[in-house]
Amino acid sequence: MAKAGAAKPGKKAEKPAGVRRGRGRTPSLPPDKSVGYIVREVHRAMMRSLEARLVHHGISSGMWWFLRLLWIEDGVSQTELSDRLKVMGPTTVRAIERLGRFGLITREPDPKDGRKVIIRLTEKGRDLERELLPHAIEVNEIGTAGITEEEGQTLRALLGRVLDNLTKDQTPVG
Repeated sequence: MAKAGAAKPGKKAEKPAGVRRGRGRTPSLPPDKSVGYIVREVHRAMMRSLEARLVHHGISSGMWWFLRLLWIEDGVSQTELSDRLKVMGPTTVRAIERLGRFGLITREPDPKDGRKVIIRLTEKGRDLERELLPHAIEVNEIGTAGITEEEGQTLRALLGRVLDNLTKDQTPVG
């Protein structure tokens, strides 16, 4: 697939969606036309809504993501948690320490590799899923109110494509 803006021989280059030319030849991307900005604002609004519900259970948004992953797949290493959540090791260490203090997880040496630590939910941690997941469902329902099931499927498919495109981007950092 051709990159946005890449022209075929003899054809004028297409502008990416939402990009318009400002003064002179400088491109302009107003926030309301930026997919990145809109996705960021949606994420922030959904997290504020979810955090308002989680706080009554003593769970921070940082703890939420680790619990969510462990409810799907319990018994993963700290490194795997970091990789899957795309966070740095120190962030994972702090979250794991906090989850441990709350009695929600245990840490066990990996029987196959003693250098690794396996994180497992305690019964209390597993039980929280029944209490907390309905809040996430509620926030999703609030956020998608007035959107049909078909529109919701389209929205998720389009955002999935955006994520795939960005995941494939090999532009070096720095």
